[in-house]
Amino acid sequence: MSGMFNVFDNVFGGHDVTSNGQQISHSEDNIFGGEDTYSGGHQVEHTESNVQGGQDMYSDGHNIGHTESNLFGGHDMYDHGSNIGHTESNIFGGEDLYVDGHMAAQTQQLGNGASILSSADPLAHVNSYEMPSLNL
Repeated sequence: MSGMFNVFDNVFGGHDVTSNGQQISHSEDNIFGGEDTYSGGHQVEHTESNVQGGQDMYSDGHNIGHTESNLFGGHDMYDHGSNIGHTESNIFGGEDLYVDGHMAAQTQQLGNGASILSSADPLAHVNSYEMPSLNL
C-alpha cells in the first residue's frame, strides 16, 4: 500500500487512518499501555508497552514483532529477533522510516488542529484546518 494517508486523533485516545476519503483503520488506547487497531470492524493488531521503551506487537494472539527506543529519537523494529528497520525523528515533528538503509516512509506533524483549537475563536479558523499526513 502506498500513497498519501491522513492520520488524526479520535475520541478514544487512538488514531483514525484515511486514504482517498475512506477510513482504513481505527485504533484505541488499551489497558496495557499500547493500542488496539481495527480494520473492517475486526481487531488486526494489539500492542503492549515493553521494558525496552517500545511496543510488543501481536496479531491473532501471536507476537509478530517488537520495537525498542533508539539514539535517534525513534525506534528500532524487530521481527522474531531480526532488525527490520528503524525510525528517526525528523524536522517536521514526525519520523522517517528506514529499511535496509533507505528511507521508506515519512510522517509529518504539519497539521494545525491544536493551534486552531487553542485560538480565541476556533470556529473562525475551521476552514484553514490541515490534517497531519503520512507519506509512503
